[in-house]
Amino acid sequence: MRMRRGTWFDSAGQATPAPERYGAVALAAAAGAPLGHLLELAASNLLQTGGGDRAVVWIISSDMELGKEVRFAGSVPSPLPEDWQLFDPASVVHGPQAETGEPWEMDRMALSALPPNGPLSDVESVVWIPLRVRSMSFGMAMVAATRAGFAFAIEPLKRLAAELSVALAEECGRRQADLARAETLMLFESAGEALVIVDDQGSIKQANRRARDVLRLTAQRTPQPLLEELFADSGRDGVTRWLEAARSAPAPGPAEGMLETGFVLLLQRRAILGDGLLICLEDRQVSQRAEERWKQVEAELRSVLDSVDGGILLLDLTGRIRFANARFAQFFGLSSPRLSQIAAFEDLARLVESRFSHPGAFAGPRRASAEKAGEAVQDELEMVRPGHKVLERFSRPVLDPEGRRLGWLEHYRDITSQRQLQSKLVQTEKMAAVGQLVSGIAHELNNPLTAIMGYAQLLLGHGLRPAQLSEAKKIFQEAERARRIVKNLLFFAREAKPERTRVDLNEIVERTLALRSYELKIENIVVECSLADSLPPTLADPYQLQQVVLNLLVNAEQAILQGRGHGRIAIHTRRLTGDRLALEVADDGPGIPREIASRVFDPFFTTKPPGVGTGLGLSIVYGIVKEHAGEVYVESPRGGGAKFIVELPIVAVSAKNAAPKAPESDSLRHEVHAGRILVVEDEPAVAQLIVDVLRGEGHHVDSVLDSQEALARLSRGRYDLVLSDLRMPRLDGRAFYEALVNAGSPMRDRIIFTTGDTLAPSTLEFVEKYGLPFLAKPFLVEELKLAVHRMLEPHPAAASAGADAHRARPENSARNKRRQEGR
Repeated sequence: MRMRRGTWFDSAGQATPAPERYGAVALAAAAGAPLGHLLELAASNLLQTGGGDRAVVWIISSDMELGKEVRFAGSVPSPLPEDWQLFDPASVVHGPQAETGEPWEMDRMALSALPPNGPLSDVESVVWIPLRVRSMSFGMAMVAATRAGFAFAIEPLKRLAAELSVALAEECGRRQADLARAETLMLFESAGEALVIVDDQGSIKQANRRARDVLRLTAQRTPQPLLEELFADSGRDGVTRWLEAARSAPAPGPAEGMLETGFVLLLQRRAILGDGLLICLEDRQVSQRAEERWKQVEAELRSVLDSVDGGILLLDLTGRIRFANARFAQFFGLSSPRLSQIAAFEDLARLVESRFSHPGAFAGPRRASAEKAGEAVQDELEMVRPGHKVLERFSRPVLDPEGRRLGWLEHYRDITSQRQLQSKLVQTEKMAAVGQLVSGIAHELNNPLTAIMGYAQLLLGHGLRPAQLSEAKKIFQEAERARRIVKNLLFFAREAKPERTRVDLNEIVERTLALRSYELKIENIVVECSLADSLPPTLADPYQLQQVVLNLLVNAEQAILQGRGHGRIAIHTRRLTGDRLALEVADDGPGIPREIASRVFDPFFTTKPPGVGTGLGLSIVYGIVKEHAGEVYVESPRGGGAKFIVELPIVAVSAKNAAPKAPESDSLRHEVHAGRILVVEDEPAVAQLIVDVLRGEGHHVDSVLDSQEALARLSRGRYDLVLSDLRMPRLDGRAFYEALVNAGSPMRDRIIFTTGDTLAPSTLEFVEKYGLPFLAKPFLVEELKLAVHRMLEPHPAAASAGADAHRARPENSARNKRRQEGR
């Protein structure tokens, strides 16, 4: 705290203030007296007016440019006491007492609460008067008496304090004005532009350093010349006319004039002052070069941003559009001339926000940035008009090197294809999961179907009465129908490697129709199927061809449902000239417009609403057919409807790809001895069926529900044959077989496996690796009898048991798979 020495003033008892004391401070302030003198005069007047023994004035107003001052007046002249220099009146008067501006008295009792050794320790009474003008506080005044029972004249003291407060406010205003003038002059002088201030007559009142250099003026030159006098005679009149026009409110354009030194200047009005003009003087060549450079930079920036593979929108601080590239206009369906007519971001938002699924999302980041500092934001926008589109947007403020905001930048990228691909991948994963689920369900269904079909066959052989025989036939027929449905589901859900084999196109069409027959039926879609007789087989991948038929069938179904909701699908197969096969799938839906017919095989192209078409079905058809050296095309007549034609070459089937002939059915004519057979099956109903059928053939049959118990029985007794399920809890069929091999058991060559999961890759890999016979559930009673009969029929003694089993293996893996699928 900076303090000056004070003065003691004599006083005795209460005195009536002399009238000349009022206004003394105001007069001194008006005369320009320094602040210290004003404070000393105020302290003296307070002391003499109040009649006390001492008076102190504190100025604590650093925010108002008055600094910190203390003035002291007492009854005996002396320097300012040290304890008053350190005393803070805010420790006594604070809060509401200091903010009201009203005087506040303290008697001896109130003063006793203060520190005993302070400057007020010998005071009997004191009055505090805040120095305030409206909401501005400048400090505190105090008058104290050391005599007991002294009474202060409050109103005169209050009036003197108010006079001092007004003087302090005026002093504060003067200091602020001086500071503002000094800062303005400093900015004016240090400006990089050449600036001059001229009065109403055109005389130069002030010129900054840059202007003095340009005009060849000196700071000491007086009187300052007229501005037009510095220009050559040829341009002086033009400058004079421009100055006259510049004094009016509408800003005139820049004027050009040549100085006597030969420099050509551009004059631009910057502001109209109270008594003159602020004018900027620019070198025309520098200005032209800067303008040309800016045009070049702007052209380069526009070229760069127009070449960006994304939409760019650049705004200034006020939200006006500084730049928008052609890609941005394309994203939002706007022509470049139309976009150039939109000046403000809010106008653009009102125009395009209705095209989004969430209209408020377009302007959200920009409006949020206007309310607060704003940070980089990344979001996605879904457009629904004029077409469906997903845009990824990256928004961020534009900053200068010092971190100050200059504007707002938004970058848009079309990620529609990416999101569609992700959606298709998710759908593919779902379909793979569904395939696994279907495989598991089908396996579980095959077990009860085996028992139902088997016992139905047994009933049919028991000589039933006609009515009961009819009922038993219905049971068997419906079970057989369920068996075909399950087998088709397994065939479709199988994860198969591409493999060319002998295929019958008609059989593939029938199998695929069986998968969709129920859905087509409930959707009121009639299917007319005309399959050519004696259609030759060809070499192809059966699973891929089934995918082709299924995709064309689903496409026709969706087209009909999108139209009138019911209709007809026609499927034809025929042989073409030149050793080619043709498959035609036609529907009577709304048809395909000619302008998009060439795009129907493009990936992700679809005319169906979101959630219906994937855009991949026909492209998959195209890829598979091309892979088979075929052709696929579409016909759509004007009356409606569409026909897809697939042409495939007839490829001769080599011997290794041809299906093996079915085994001779006379195997059962050979007599076989009654064998001892062990059945290992965890499904009790299936196990009991096998036992009943084989016992009916005269065999001795034992059954167990657990493969570990079966190993124990085989180690204790002798059996001629083992029938084992492949999928069982604890020890499955594979582990059961490996245990027999490791133990050196001869039963490893006398085993038939049963499974309801013949199309699983792991199942086929196991049985084909070891050449093991198996029966696919649900099997027929005759198939079970034939398989057992062939394994037990006698062979030449020279052949080993393993060779006998292999030679009598009618249900061998690959053969059985094709035979079962062809039923």
